[in-house]
Amino acid sequence: MIYARAISLRIYTRELRDTMLPDAERDGSVLVYKYGSASYAVVFRFGVVVFWNVPLVKQGAFLKSIEKYVKSPFDSQITQEARLEMGKEDKIRYDYVSLEEISIGDVVSLSYPFAQSVVLERMEGEVDVQLYDLNRILRPIEKTGKLKMKRKRLMMQLGQVLRDRAHSFYEFGFEETPDDVWENDRIERLYKDLHEDLEVSSRIKLVNSKWDTATEEMQFVLSLITEREGLHIELLLVFFALFIDICLTTWEIFGGSLPH
Repeated sequence: MIYARAISLRIYTRELRDTMLPDAERDGSVLVYKYGSASYAVVFRFGVVVFWNVPLVKQGAFLKSIEKYVKSPFDSQITQEARLEMGKEDKIRYDYVSLEEISIGDVVSLSYPFAQSVVLERMEGEVDVQLYDLNRILRPIEKTGKLKMKRKRLMMQLGQVLRDRAHSFYEFGFEETPDDVWENDRIERLYKDLHEDLEVSSRIKLVNSKWDTATEEMQFVLSLITEREGLHIELLLVFFALFIDICLTTWEIFGGSLPH
């Protein structure tokens, strides 16, 4: 079996490598630990470990051993599973992998789409929560034409949206395809088949589109608050100018008529 487990927002792979020497390494961001024949743990720095033929007890022990290198662990892991067969014709499906032979290059290359897929599952959940919260903000505008949210709270929520998006796509190497993928035509073909079967590209576009919607709508609401506050200032200035004008007019009318 293959288990892809999203356990955190990041794993400090350099510190992990210095303490637990891997059997293979890819650019400091992918570490491979070998348990035996066709049995591996592949660690990605964006917070996912993919296990190949590793018993669940040993998986738990491994995850426990790397806890100190994990940043912001999830309350509950996000896991995807696929059945693995070896010594048969190469065949790839989103929940099934059959390989005539297996090497570290195969393991790293095929682990990557699984790792992306579980990260996408987390991201899909996060952006859906943000869109739901945004709907709660917009509903009063639809019903009453008024925006009740304070500017500070809105800025904090907008910051959370942008931070989550940055974490998802940029800081943690989510779209850095390992070089092993391009080593030979066989691995490249298997990688592309799995990448397509897991719908990674289309899901990235969909999540990106949702993040764009969330960001743009939050900015729209922020502009409403800014315009509302600007209008309040303008009204205060108008009222102040009218007050001064009334005072001056009153002084001219009554002050000018006072005896000297």
